[in-house]
Amino acid sequence: MVVVNSFAVDEPLAELLEAARRLPELRFFVTGNPELARRGLLASKPTNVEFTGFVSEEKYAGLLRAADVVVVLTTHLRLGIASRNLLSRDSPRPKRAGLYTPRDRRSTST
Repeated sequence: MVVVNSFAVDEPLAELLEAARRLPELRFFVTGNPELARRGLLASKPTNVEFTGFVSEEKYAGLLRAADVVVVLTTHLRLGIASRNLLSRDSPRPKRAGLYTPRDRRSTST
């Protein structure tokens, strides 16, 4: 699983790390600059999570192609630049995408 991440305040990374703890059979590759992480967050990562740091465009594309699942998390209703960047790539598109917003507790599918 690749988690497209920028360590922005709207990305619920602590919750992702908790989910990873509960799914030890899965591997999580989290992209983005880990120097931007909140203090203590990196130290609390489970062993099945790898912070990739910034990688070359070629390696990034390879991560996305090899992933069974690509995740972009945000607490904002509108998806940000990471999702637009991801969707602009030559990568498989989901047949069905879900959107869950904690603010309104609704789940919708497109």
